[in-house]
Amino acid sequence: MDEIIIIFILLLIILVGFKSILHVPLSYAYVIERLGKYHKTAPAGINIIIPLLDHVHKKIDLSEQTLKTAPQLVIAGDNKTLWYVADIRFHIVDPQKSTYEIVSIPTSLSYLTTTIVRDVMSKISSDNISNSLNDINSQLSSIISEAAQKWGIAIDYTELSIAKSTDNLEEPPQIENFNDFENSNFIQEFK
Repeated sequence: MDEIIIIFILLLIILVGFKSILHVPLSYAYVIERLGKYHKTAPAGINIIIPLLDHVHKKIDLSEQTLKTAPQLVIAGDNKTLWYVADIRFHIVDPQKSTYEIVSIPTSLSYLTTTIVRDVMSKISSDNISNSLNDINSQLSSIISEAAQKWGIAIDYTELSIAKSTDNLEEPPQIENFNDFENSNFIQEFK
């Protein structure tokens, strides 16, 4: 009888030992909560946690990610309508902030981009937008980078593609009309 109890206790200790080892894959970080509150961020590699007290709240991909916004309508400074698509590349630098400071990274970046583009392009006439595209991209990048720092995100690259509006404002123009038609992923997504 005593041997069964000893074997049971040894098996329990071995099981707890295995459950306390957490393997985090390369280019990931796990946000660990202890009793429902943030405890630590587990980096890639082997980490030790306390079973039943600690759990993985969120698995964060630290590699570069790409966000391509849906075509959006914008009104230029001369009241002409244009369509734009934004390509944003980013990576997460602070998993804790990206988990607790923001609900949805793609949605927030998309809304922020829409707000910035509408503000910047409302000050420029539609004839000058193609000449000012580099300036618009740099303004977009700097403003988004500043806001994204609060969310634990670093912006690596932003690019804006613009097309003149068609007669039908409810349907965006075909991809050939955007100024970034060389990118095959872009073409496939918006055809």
